[in-house]
Amino acid sequence: MKKTIFMAALGMSVLAFNAAQAADFAPYVGLKTGISHVVNKAHSLPEQDDNLWFGSIALGADFREMDVNSNLLLELEYTYRPSFSEHSTGGTDISSQSQSLMLNGYYVIPARMEVKPYISAGLGFSRNDRDVRYLTNGGARFSKKADSLTWSLGAGALIPEVMDYTDIIVGYRYLDMGSMKTGWNNVDFRAHEFYAGINYKF
Repeated sequence: MKKTIFMAALGMSVLAFNAAQAADFAPYVGLKTGISHVVNKAHSLPEQDDNLWFGSIALGADFREMDVNSNLLLELEYTYRPSFSEHSTGGTDISSQSQSLMLNGYYVIPARMEVKPYISAGLGFSRNDRDVRYLTNGGARFSKKADSLTWSLGAGALIPEVMDYTDIIVGYRYLDMGSMKTGWNNVDFRAHEFYAGINYKF
């Protein structure tokens, strides 16, 4: 059964690659890393924030290879952010984490220079985790996970073909990763992210 699934997945990958070649766009793998300034706001508590390293991997399509002179890139991106501990308030120890799966679009602004500016937008989902441990009452613990609709807006620059088949991308994006109801609180999850990465076309 596992072999059948593997062969089916391999066959679909080959078909997708051939379709990409026929459609005259360049598929790519993208890797990014940077600083995520995460901000969590519980409505009845002070705002909590921290700076975290994050990493992402994406599978995308560069439509700039098309004859119609398109300036669009589309990708499906998974982003991992480590957990961070919020400041203890009212005898509690709180930690949070957010991971995202996004469909991103980049519009590369036509410019007669080596560095190409772009604007970006994304839509997807985030898995938000929140763990609360009470330092009193015998150390009771409360955990919750929730999937929330997520959107992003950003801008940056693309440096094409720094090496064969390889572009460099740098930028900033704002993410609204939804909210979660925990007890009597609604917690909003936000992030400001600064990143650099590469897109390798094949």
